[in-house]
Amino acid sequence: MATVQHSLFVPPKRAPCKERAVVDLLALTRVKGLGDEGLAKLVGQLRRDGREPHELFQASREELCEQFSLRAEAAETISRGAKRLASEAEQLHAKAKSLGVSVLVPGTAEYPERLESFYDSVPPVLYVLGNRDLFSAQGFAIVNSASPAAECLAYTFALASRLAEAGKTLLTSPETPSYNLAGLSGKIGGTPRIVVLHRGLFDFLEGGTAREPLPLARHASGEIDLARTLLVSPFRLDGRWQKANGTRRDALLVALADTVVAMQVKAGGAMEKLCRQAHAGGRRLFACQFAGSRAAGAANDALLAAGAMPLVPDEAGANVDLLLRDASFLAGAARPDDDLARRRAIGQFFTPPVVAGFVWDALDLLAPSKKPRRAARAADPACGEGVFLRAALDRGHEPAALWGVDLDENLLHPWRADGQLTHAQLFRANGLVDNPAIGFESGSFDIVVGNPPFAGQGLKPLLRLIDQPAPRRIKSQLDLLGGPAEKPGENTTLLLPPHERAVLDHLVRHLAKYDCWRLRDAGDDELLMDDNAGRLFADLDLPPHRAARPDDYEKLASLIDHGSPGRPLDVAQPRLKNAIRRMATTAIEVYFLERFIRLAKPGGLIAAIVPESILASDRLSPLRDWLMEHAILLAVVTLPQKVFTGVGAKARTGILFARRFTEAEQAAVPFAKPIGEGCRIPEWLLEEKVFMISPRPEDDGFTLEYYLETILDMIRDKKPRSETKGVARQ
Repeated sequence: MATVQHSLFVPPKRAPCKERAVVDLLALTRVKGLGDEGLAKLVGQLRRDGREPHELFQASREELCEQFSLRAEAAETISRGAKRLASEAEQLHAKAKSLGVSVLVPGTAEYPERLESFYDSVPPVLYVLGNRDLFSAQGFAIVNSASPAAECLAYTFALASRLAEAGKTLLTSPETPSYNLAGLSGKIGGTPRIVVLHRGLFDFLEGGTAREPLPLARHASGEIDLARTLLVSPFRLDGRWQKANGTRRDALLVALADTVVAMQVKAGGAMEKLCRQAHAGGRRLFACQFAGSRAAGAANDALLAAGAMPLVPDEAGANVDLLLRDASFLAGAARPDDDLARRRAIGQFFTPPVVAGFVWDALDLLAPSKKPRRAARAADPACGEGVFLRAALDRGHEPAALWGVDLDENLLHPWRADGQLTHAQLFRANGLVDNPAIGFESGSFDIVVGNPPFAGQGLKPLLRLIDQPAPRRIKSQLDLLGGPAEKPGENTTLLLPPHERAVLDHLVRHLAKYDCWRLRDAGDDELLMDDNAGRLFADLDLPPHRAARPDDYEKLASLIDHGSPGRPLDVAQPRLKNAIRRMATTAIEVYFLERFIRLAKPGGLIAAIVPESILASDRLSPLRDWLMEHAILLAVVTLPQKVFTGVGAKARTGILFARRFTEAEQAAVPFAKPIGEGCRIPEWLLEEKVFMISPRPEDDGFTLEYYLETILDMIRDKKPRSETKGVARQ
């Protein structure tokens, strides 16, 4: 007669788990008073002692209490009810086997090794169904504490959607709206999902078939594709929901992830602790950045200070590219392409500190009344390494009132290493796009300064939207009743990855609100957008501090299905295609000049370094007309050509100083007498004096510092002197 193998932990190390040993383990799950955590501790002790589960059923009550630290109730159940426990375990095992459910025990070959270190040698026993290969996939978890703000749910949905479109494995769970949105994104995108359950796995199996465990995802389809899904539970097979299940579910979800994104995490809560534990254990941790009261009570800033990578959220998931970067970049390694050629391509030419300091000093002198307050909100929408922000700090401006935004991800590490910029508001984001999450919106700033990009590729990547074949049909982001959209690989003719397309769609929607790309001719092919004035979850009003109910998911589904932000642009339409082409071929410096004006509050000050074409090109005269209808020109200071030649730029540049019209001044523009074709300027503005100054570098002793200081003296005197050495009045 063959000997039955009971061993779990026999050599070689991490050997496959034997079925009889699994039955012994399942028998322990029937022990009243032991619990799932108690079982995990007991398995850990057995491993350390080199013992096996079946030995417990051969021990006396006293031995169980003394040697295994079991409670009296549990010890009594094991010692007196071994036969009953074995019978119940056999039934559980037979049912699990028939349903395809596996039991994974720590220390065996099938168990995910990454959990061992996370749980400090006491990982849970796992009950799983589906594709176990997903344990080795790179998994992404987007986490929120209980009751996140509606906008944070929208950001979660957007970011998860982009990850799903990129084919990444998403970690999710059925119980909370936040996890549901991530899981729904995965189901729509046809990407793999690891679903961590909050109770026993048998509860999600009806009639011997797995059903979709996420309430919100059932609106797309009630069926579940186990080839793309892995259901995982740390709770006994027939376990019910208990109060502590949510915390244990969150711990397993974070432990299984390679990358964790803290969207809105409560300070001092269990989720903050899990994020710190993940980071300490070598997981990639991102924390979303918020400005001001939007992050009140959140631990995001503390996680960033502890070393988490910053991530700016938005309703398009536009910064998904950071999550897709390799580990060397996130660790701060220099990029091989971080050179002059790359910076030329993106039109990035950093400003000398002496010029940045001059700009702030000139703004103080050009202000209509007294000097700008040091607490005034100021923004640089293309801040680069932060030279304008440092100059402001040197002049006493409050760090918390300084916003710096730039799209170049290579600046993240230099920003964090710069002690002077520690308390300034620095965000990796597109400076041309409003983002309420970081307080970066039109009409929000007292001062807008900077040296925006010029030349380079500009917005030509938008052409990728119209250079690819049109998709077979345009769907909403959900198309709830129709199920998932195209699965990865179904349309191999697409040249643009879906997640990149969604980001470009988002950019086009924002650029459509600009005037400058329409100023090039009098064509009538304006971009027609299906643009909802509200935000995706603006009407969401989930009551806080209670579990989500079915009607909550109905409301979420309705908002997603009818919300326009996720509906792709139909780039097959000729008018839309032509509009995108015009947007893409409009110089990026033209957009930024309009952006500087729009970011300023009514009456706010503007200072922008612009190429000479902005100031003098006949082709851009409509832009200058537009500028005169929105702002008062205070001064134009031409810079010597050599200022930027050291960083590879040959274009002549100048500094444009202006003040945005007040609301009353702007209201008077439509009634003003036209000055030239298509330009209305109030008569009083024609009397205003403008300082227009250019250098004479051929003069002996000319230096940039002397030139700029002389200009400041002129402005103080309110009288430009044309005969001053090195300076010519224009």
